[in-house]
Amino acid sequence: MKKAFALTTVIAVVVLAVGAYAASPLRMKVDIPFTFTAGSVQLPAGEYLVELAGMSPYAATGSSVVFRDGNGAAAAVIFSTPASHRGNGGAEASVVFNKYGQAYFLAEVRQPLLQVEVAKSKAEKEVSLAYGMPRGEPTVLQGEAIR
Repeated sequence: MKKAFALTTVIAVVVLAVGAYAASPLRMKVDIPFTFTAGSVQLPAGEYLVELAGMSPYAATGSSVVFRDGNGAAAAVIFSTPASHRGNGGAEASVVFNKYGQAYFLAEVRQPLLQVEVAKSKAEKEVSLAYGMPRGEPTVLQGEAIR
């Protein structure tokens, strides 16, 4: 009886720990050296905390990417969808932008266990047409994953 109780307790602790991990945001710090557009918001160059909120590497569903400025205030919240494959092969955390001329648009946020894509905004679609490019030149910035 004591063995069954101990086993049940261990299983409950593991399930709660995995659930808490899955519910916590995946975060990274990244220094972005250029003005960029995230969703419909244009943001200045600077250091940002980027969070994949409401997602987990175990059950990736569309949710949001949150950019927080140096003061911790939410500077932009963008809805996203899981990429066609999970993670980026264990590589470093990174943020990918589509570049058209001098204009940068958020395209992807990558974590070792999860990768999400951001749909093209109306502004990016217009710039894409003006440049005659279906997809901008990818610009990848490495971030520092934090927990």
